[in-house]
Amino acid sequence: MARTEAQKRASAKWESKNTKVASCKLNIKEYELFKQWAEDHGLTVSGALLQYIRSCIDS
Repeated sequence: MARTEAQKRASAKWESKNTKVASCKLNIKEYELFKQWAEDHGLTVSGALLQYIRSCIDS
């Protein structure tokens, strides 16, 4: 079932109050190598970064 416009607005409002984006810039070669590493480990780039960040927080 498709989300209604009200649901989309509510989700966007919640996200803007409860989340932040953390990013970094890589040169193309580094990105390609990291993306391949993530795929080799069954992860997306975003998933690999999130997993690493959480491991740092937990330690």
